[in-house]
Amino acid sequence: MKLSKRIVLLIFSTFLVAQEAPPPLEMVPPIPPNNTYDENFSVFVIPSPTIDENVLALEMEENSSTPSIFLNFDEALKIAKEDHKMVLLEVVSTNCKFCNQMREEVLTQEEVRKKIEENFVLAQVNMDQEPLPLGLSEQMTPMFVFISEDENVEDMRFGYMNEHDFIGLLEIESR
Repeated sequence: MKLSKRIVLLIFSTFLVAQEAPPPLEMVPPIPPNNTYDENFSVFVIPSPTIDENVLALEMEENSSTPSIFLNFDEALKIAKEDHKMVLLEVVSTNCKFCNQMREEVLTQEEVRKKIEENFVLAQVNMDQEPLPLGLSEQMTPMFVFISEDENVEDMRFGYMNEHDFIGLLEIESR
């Protein structure tokens, strides 16, 4: 009886070894080290500290429907103070499905863009690339943080919102 168990084990283990190895996992392409828009992730790549600090904003192509994104929270805050607007900080992470969905389905809509440009200075931080400003802690993404010009966090919202809900949020926060 013991011999037959050994034979079954031997046959089974031989069968396992003979199985074809699973295909290797697909490698995610590395994030480019400069301040470019990476289409693979649909997020803005944060510039390295060696990039000129005088650059205020990463402007999308003129025919793009995405609002301007300020690369640096401090610069966005400076402009918000000058224009007496709030900073709308969008916190994303590199492989965030819902961040991409917000960018593609909501932030590109004409009415959303107008509300943001009228009332807010939009900044974006990829929490995988740099620390969050103002002592904010890492939460789920996307995270939208409304910051007054005197650097007080007025409100925070998490996760994907459809266009209608996001417009309502922007209207509430702009009062």
